[in-house]
Amino acid sequence: MGCIKEIDMNREYTALIKQENDWWIGWIEEVPGVNCQERSREELLETLRLTLKEAIEFNREEALSAAGADFQEEKTRYESQGLSPASPLTWMSDAERRESSFLVA
Repeated sequence: MGCIKEIDMNREYTALIKQENDWWIGWIEEVPGVNCQERSREELLETLRLTLKEAIEFNREEALSAAGADFQEEKTRYESQGLSPASPLTWMSDAERRESSFLVA
């Protein structure tokens, strides 16, 4: 039987960000649909954090509603093997990747 648990928001996610003309645009690599646009880099990162938090909360609420009252909850882990040489994300240096990773709190 399932129970509602507090959402663990101390997980690290990767923000892919870039400046295009007067705008900063960004995506959360691990969560489809979480993308934002702002006038400054700092505003973009804050908006991405907020949008990611809202998306995770919404997805959890939707999953709990769909599961009904009698469900089991299991933890699962995905371990990335890194990017392939042909990946379109290889343009991002390791330093840039570390800089754009952030915690959602």
